[in-house]
Amino acid sequence: MNLSDHTIYPATQSLLINAHCSTLRRKAKNIDTQELAAMLDDVVRELKSTVSRSAIYFHCFNEIVLALNSALPASLIPLYSHYFFVLLRNTIQVLLQELYTRHELNQLATYALRNCILLLEHIVSQTNDVTKILHWITELTFINSVANSLNQIEYILKAKDSKLYIRQITRLLNIFNSIQERLPLNLHQNLFLPLLQPVIKCLTSSTYIQIFKDLRPNSTNLTSSQKLFLVECPQFLTIYNGPQIEDTIEKILEIMLPRYVFIIDLHIKTIKYWHHSVKHAMYNLLTVLVYAESYFTLYLSNESLQTFINHLLRLINESELVRNIQQVPNNPETLLIDAALQVFSVLVYEPDALDYIKQCKALRIFQQLVTTPCESIVSNAYMMLVYTVDENDIKESQDNISRLIYTTLNLLHKEIYPKDATKQDAPPSSQNINRNIIQLTETLASLVQYEQVKKEIIKQNALLFLIQSSQKLSGLSKQFILKSLWTLSFDKHIAQQINHNSQFIHSLQNIKKSSSESSQQTNPSISWNES
Repeated sequence: MNLSDHTIYPATQSLLINAHCSTLRRKAKNIDTQELAAMLDDVVRELKSTVSRSAIYFHCFNEIVLALNSALPASLIPLYSHYFFVLLRNTIQVLLQELYTRHELNQLATYALRNCILLLEHIVSQTNDVTKILHWITELTFINSVANSLNQIEYILKAKDSKLYIRQITRLLNIFNSIQERLPLNLHQNLFLPLLQPVIKCLTSSTYIQIFKDLRPNSTNLTSSQKLFLVECPQFLTIYNGPQIEDTIEKILEIMLPRYVFIIDLHIKTIKYWHHSVKHAMYNLLTVLVYAESYFTLYLSNESLQTFINHLLRLINESELVRNIQQVPNNPETLLIDAALQVFSVLVYEPDALDYIKQCKALRIFQQLVTTPCESIVSNAYMMLVYTVDENDIKESQDNISRLIYTTLNLLHKEIYPKDATKQDAPPSSQNINRNIIQLTETLASLVQYEQVKKEIIKQNALLFLIQSSQKLSGLSKQFILKSLWTLSFDKHIAQQINHNSQFIHSLQNIKKSSSESSQQTNPSISWNES
């Protein structure tokens, strides 16, 4: 018998389960773990004696789940290993199988699916150590039932009660996202791999584009389908730590990068009227683009790339957003601007993108953000100042010189001495690292001609780092570092420190000064021998 043939009011009910439901509602939070465990033991025995997948089975299970959802006794969480939760998982799984096969459920099945998922959501949210529930909640058949539901989402969307079904699938994906966020990196392995391709299918579908197009700027709440496509699917991708992620990201960006530009282009015109829903959706779009290093110029035309950069600059310059930046990045405006700056931090690795950002003369925009209370926004804004500042900008940046130099040196140190990185902080390619080092050393070489910068380098004890960097680097980046040190050496305090490093003095013998004749003076404190 199919679930769709079931009636919501079966003729027979379990008196024992009804009695336990009454007790749960009556005693609520006063039931201890031992008493609740005994109740669940009874429930499991009763259900095992009932015909599996029958109307009476689902009715009885639904009644006990309703009672637990109503009472939510604290004693339930310590029982995470009880077999009752295996039955809870299996019930959701069976109902999902019916849904993705027939694309509809009857009233009882729909009601039971909702209540079971609500209880599962409570268990996961209240379990501090999610590793304790992995053995039953990440069972492969269960994960596959959610994956198959996502694969059939286009058909489910056409069902009469699609809103009810989509809401439950969205909740399940949110549950798995929550587990992934809280799971130690080494435990991810292949646990959520079955969900990866179905999520990609959603994100690259025409439905995704249409749902984003239909999003109104003044929407206060997202619909179930909007939450699934615009929030939960992107979040799954950005927190996923299993295999195949590199190929997956490239597959998405190859298809979606031009479409993302179209989406942003469509909505940026109404940015002044964005409510929480649009900000939330746009934030999740930008978090995917953080992983697009080296793909922007590969999959976007030059015109689209410039349009995209213009839109990002407009976003981070929108007064309504900037005004609401908070110290802790947990409100929509702070998250959105922070995400946009992170995308900029990826764009600087691509020469065409960086050249255009410089042409945009966005100094004032980034300077505005360094005065905000959010530290991550301040850091990223300073980083953008480092990459885009030119000699003409220095005079306008006098108040920020100290932080600018610190950020430049810190970024340079990270590039020369990179640490091991996780997916969330994925290391750039060696080609991009070299290009980035050249950009940073060239920026430094242009900065050190200013007296205030020289004083800052002394103040920040950065001279030894620069000398060590000159020994480690080669090619253009080495030339720029040596040029910086040569400029700095005309300060007598710096010259004294340099004289004590014989290895560095030796390296200078092979450097031909490229300065004009007027600046080729000999510093009396250092022997500048040329080969």
